[in-house]
Amino acid sequence: MDAQGSLIDLQRSRDLGDILGGAFRLYRARFSLFAIIAFAVVVPVDVLIYGVAGEWLWTDPGWDDSLPVGAAAASWLAPWLVTTPLITAGHVHAVMDLAASREPSPWRALAAAGRRLTPVAAAVTLAAIGSTLGLILLIAPGVYLWARWFLSPQAVVAENLGPLDGLERSADLVRGQWWRIFGIALVISILAGVLAAVLGVSLQAAGWALENGWLVLVGQVISDAIALSFAALAGTLLYFDARARRSAPPPQPDLTLPERPA
Repeated sequence: MDAQGSLIDLQRSRDLGDILGGAFRLYRARFSLFAIIAFAVVVPVDVLIYGVAGEWLWTDPGWDDSLPVGAAAASWLAPWLVTTPLITAGHVHAVMDLAASREPSPWRALAAAGRRLTPVAAAVTLAAIGSTLGLILLIAPGVYLWARWFLSPQAVVAENLGPLDGLERSADLVRGQWWRIFGIALVISILAGVLAAVLGVSLQAAGWALENGWLVLVGQVISDAIALSFAALAGTLLYFDARARRSAPPPQPDLTLPERPA
């Protein structure tokens, strides 16, 4: 575990290259860990939303076809209420286990994430609503709030906070380095979108061109899992970087959940 632990020393600061490079190194070292966390969340959610409510399992959508109203609403709400909170919380727990030289388990990470779903989802939703309203009223306030609250889900999980305290903790970590956090968060978001496009959206495009609903669904699942997983992992490293720059010791992993047998 020493080699993996050295990749994620949570007590040191990182620049952009260290954060992105650290995320990719962790994927190479523990790909199955982070993939299981992401796909275990995304597969059932996307199958229900797109496959069942969107009818992709038994119809063949084309380029111009839109989702039914219910499926469209669910696809808009799921990242706030389910997928982003669970995947982010699971990645935070896995990273903390690796840094503590404790053998990580995707199932333990997901169980711990499930226990914190409500406060993390509330923090994600409040941050998203605040940022969206800021964008609608004036673009600058929305961008400011987006970066100010970018680290709130990680703070809620790692420091066992409530949603409002998580937003405040994120604001505290970002204070004095807003431009730096904004720039890194923007790069993380763009790169997550690029990875999703290369690995998933291209498959979706093929499914639409061939009018094959199953292929479109598989592309959607891959796209969502890759984008959310990368954003969660890189965002977690950014959170611990911000803590290190405040000279705060890293929080300890949750040791209350037993290991699940392989």
